[in-house]
Amino acid sequence: MALFAEIRRRNVLKVALLYTVASWLILWFAKHTGEVLGLPAWGEKFLWLVIAIGLPVALLFAWTYEITPSGLRKAVDVDQTQSIVYKTGQKLNAAVAVLLVLGLLSLFGESFLPKFEFLVPGIPAGDAPTSENVPAEIRSLTLDSGLKIIVWPDHDLPGAAMYNYVRADNLGEPSGITDLVPFFERLMFLGAENLAAGEFGQLIAANSASSVYVTSDVAVFQGLANYYRTNDVTNNRSVIFTGDVTPKEIFALAGEHLDSIPAQEPRPVQTVESELSGLRRILVEADAPAPTLLFAFHVEGVINSGSLPLNLLLNILVGSESSRLHRVLVEDEPFAISVVGGQERRLGPGPIFFYLALPPDGDPAATERRVIEELQRVAIDGVTEAELAAARDVVLANYRRSLETIAGRAGALGRYEAVHGNFEMLFDLPDDIASVTAESIRDVAASVFRDSNMTVGVLRPPE
Repeated sequence: MALFAEIRRRNVLKVALLYTVASWLILWFAKHTGEVLGLPAWGEKFLWLVIAIGLPVALLFAWTYEITPSGLRKAVDVDQTQSIVYKTGQKLNAAVAVLLVLGLLSLFGESFLPKFEFLVPGIPAGDAPTSENVPAEIRSLTLDSGLKIIVWPDHDLPGAAMYNYVRADNLGEPSGITDLVPFFERLMFLGAENLAAGEFGQLIAANSASSVYVTSDVAVFQGLANYYRTNDVTNNRSVIFTGDVTPKEIFALAGEHLDSIPAQEPRPVQTVESELSGLRRILVEADAPAPTLLFAFHVEGVINSGSLPLNLLLNILVGSESSRLHRVLVEDEPFAISVVGGQERRLGPGPIFFYLALPPDGDPAATERRVIEELQRVAIDGVTEAELAAARDVVLANYRRSLETIAGRAGALGRYEAVHGNFEMLFDLPDDIASVTAESIRDVAASVFRDSNMTVGVLRPPE
């Protein structure tokens, strides 16, 4: 008790209270004015560190020293009859009261008073998410040029990622010219007016970037130029930043360097697919160690309503070694050595495929009949609830795993913004997965696995 009484007498508790209230005000001020004052992203964490280190120092100082009429002296050297710790305590009480009043006024103003944002000119803070499923820290901003910038800050993850998405794919290509997106990918590394050949890659490496690539989801020189001018433009593009960045710094750089680029209307869709007239076959005879089979089925683009049920269906059929086709064709009956499948993710129509590697003495015709039998079984009887539950778990786990890294987050945000026109739909995926039923998967299977919608390719040694 004597120690506690001495702590009270030396105003150590009052110093602790004053230090706590003052620290709270400093952190509140830094949080609300950090971007305006240009504080770095790590500034708030640094303040926490300084405050944490400073607290024991302040308490030790209060215990060791005492303010006297003649100045600052060690407490053990002060004559108790001459001590003015009582007056010092009153001053500390007054200081705490003033800081508490300021803190309460700050909270009141923050909660109830209107925000006069026009009094703080400068860089816009961007648009907050409209859905409660979206992380609240994400911000987006559409510049006057039409370019959309999306920022997902996370200062706990080192580094940053930038993804650049253009909403363009094969449907926007002029008639008679294909695969223009990969062509422009190669052009990036061949030089430009202000970059020598190979200098672009060196610039990326010098700034510690890991990779640069272009996906194809998204011929004459004049045709190439027109395609570039009408598709690779700001109002048809979104740029995503994730990691140790702030929306304000990104929006400032985007406004400075990108907002002056003129917008332009994208090229209208010119590619129209002809109707499928029936089953198509391709036979290739070549010196191969074993036969192989390829099944392709025509499907609509990834933005149609059946995209998610189709994704779950593919997972059920060929998603793993426990999937249905692997179990039936590889484990239960030795038709194939392996079976894989997937979908080309396009805005417009494209194929899903199944690829089977057969043993050297495998029978392509018998294997084809068995595959079609199993696909028709799914189209008629559907899938089991156990298969659907397992597929949901896998797709959901892949979704969550993709958002664990800054690159995964940037890629996912960009894909949803480019494909669906709204990155916020990414965060509705868990609910969308849960809403898929076995009936909807059966309906998709019935619409896709038709003879008139199928192409079969066979590679075999010459007979």
